[in-house]
Amino acid sequence: MEYLTKNTLSADYHCDLTGAKNTADVQVVVYTLGCKTNQYEGETLVKEFIKRGVSASDKMQVAQVYVINTCSVTCEADRKSRQFCRRASSLNPSAKIYVCGCSVKFGESNFAGATIIAGATQKEKIVDIVLKNHNLQSVLKDSKIVKDCVQVSNSSLRMARKYIKIQDGCDEFCKFCIIPYLRGRSKSRNIEEIVAEISDTKAHEIILTGINVTAFGKDNGTSLLQLVSKIDTTARIRLSSLGCSVIDEPLLKVMLDKNFCNHFHLSLQSGSNNVLSAMNRKYTTYQFASKVDMIRRIFGDNTCISTDIIVGYPTEQDCDHRETLQFAQQIGFGDAHLFKYSSRPHTAAAKLKPLPSNVVDGRFGELNQVVQKSKTKFLQGQINLTHQVCFENTNNGGVPQGFTRNYCKVESKYATKNSLQEVKILGIQGDILQCEII
Repeated sequence: MEYLTKNTLSADYHCDLTGAKNTADVQVVVYTLGCKTNQYEGETLVKEFIKRGVSASDKMQVAQVYVINTCSVTCEADRKSRQFCRRASSLNPSAKIYVCGCSVKFGESNFAGATIIAGATQKEKIVDIVLKNHNLQSVLKDSKIVKDCVQVSNSSLRMARKYIKIQDGCDEFCKFCIIPYLRGRSKSRNIEEIVAEISDTKAHEIILTGINVTAFGKDNGTSLLQLVSKIDTTARIRLSSLGCSVIDEPLLKVMLDKNFCNHFHLSLQSGSNNVLSAMNRKYTTYQFASKVDMIRRIFGDNTCISTDIIVGYPTEQDCDHRETLQFAQQIGFGDAHLFKYSSRPHTAAAKLKPLPSNVVDGRFGELNQVVQKSKTKFLQGQINLTHQVCFENTNNGGVPQGFTRNYCKVESKYATKNSLQEVKILGIQGDILQCEII
């Protein structure tokens, strides 16, 4: 599962249905925290409100009703979820605030002033509950306005990137992870339903996401290979986080034929087999490395391999840390998300004695140096190459930014937002490639 640190929906679905000039004030705000799957679900809620005739947005702003779609992957994520409840209340003290998502199951008493709606597995109830409790539809008299806004919410205008959820839940029960207890068992969407949604999506890039994409099809007799084989779109495609076990030659060859990007986010968590076993991760470093070799052989050496690594798991010894350093050097990750282990209540690992914080900090610094070195090397390898970039957003300075097919961030003040453009890479500034438009 791949995590996001802020609200990053691929489009703003706000539509002013009241006819008011001040479109900053909407009826419902659905604010989402957490992973890409949560983002997809939050976006779906916004679209459903609009379809039901309610002005809605994913942007935190003044509104009559707030739905905070929470994340609980870490204690920090829980804290941020509560923080945004308070922020909503400060924007409009008279507003009604509802809470849903992963933080609900174990945090019912921690959202002061908010009404608990549903956990992660019952979000489909949210729109009905809100509309039952609030007379939000009464201002919507013009069916043409509603129809126009539904068209906007259904992506009638081409966007840059779009997440599509293909699966939910997880059966792995890694000892550090709370998600299976919150999301339930793995559940795959119907292939025909996914393919239809992909066909209807007018985006330059589509990201197939889920809580455990690796498990797709295991519950309904299908497979990720079958899904990939049936995809028919002109958009470029990438998968979110994968486990290495699903990687094989038939899948990779079909992905290559179907315009999948040469970027694979393979969740590692540790470069030590001892720690992987203690975490209940069901693969070895040898298996992980062999799948990386297979990917590079089929997709090419310029493929980005990114990953997640937890530093300082309670059973991690000095020798395990050294093995992780060596393994990271061996793989040469194009990018990596590093996390200092933090105990998550209600998980098996919560019973373990944590390592001293100074030990964890030291190991984190050493691994970060290794990862940054390999990332810089990978970025330097892009200089003078031609890339197709999906420009989607702007940074604080207003310069358009986007991603190459192999997931390098690029910026250019001459780029067009929400576009695919060919560029030549000229250099690097920080972790961002600089380019010229071809």
